[in-house]
Amino acid sequence: MLPSIGMSEPETVKPLAALDFHPYRLPLRRPLKTAAGSVGERAGWIVRVLDSEGECGWGEVAPLPQAG
Repeated sequence: MLPSIGMSEPETVKPLAALDFHPYRLPLRRPLKTAAGSVGERAGWIVRVLDSEGECGWGEVAPLPQAG
C-alpha cells in the first residue's frame, strides 16, 4: 500500500502490444469564456492501451489550449 495516496502497489508492468489514439472535436453549447479568451469547442484524444496479455484500458486526453 502506498501510504501517501492510498493506492495499492502495481502487480507487474506488462509489455504494451498496442497504443491507439482516436482524435475528437466537440462543439460546446455556449462558448466558455475565461480570462485567457473564449473556447467554442473541446478537442482531445481517446486512448486505448492493450498489453501483451490482451488486457485493454481506455482513457482521455483533453488539454486546454490556454493552459500552455
